[in-house]
Amino acid sequence: MVRSPFGIAWEPDSPLYRAYGPDSATNLSHVNDPKLTAMLKEQRRTKDPEARKKLIFDIQRYAAEQQYYVYTNAVMITAPGIHT
Repeated sequence: MVRSPFGIAWEPDSPLYRAYGPDSATNLSHVNDPKLTAMLKEQRRTKDPEARKKLIFDIQRYAAEQQYYVYTNAVMITAPGIHT
């Protein structure tokens, strides 16, 4: 499944769970990976910000290894530099 970038997300759980949660309506590849689901639930339960950050990075690495989605483009915004 090819997917475009998700857009703005203020909370990292939103795009991760939307894409990979087995009960999510926007799980377009119908991902139902028990290991990934357990990782998603664990990061939701984790209160410590640094521990949660590590779990989120682990989820991203694991999902990239599995290749459930192939991203075709990335948005890049440039702005002119400010000169003093």
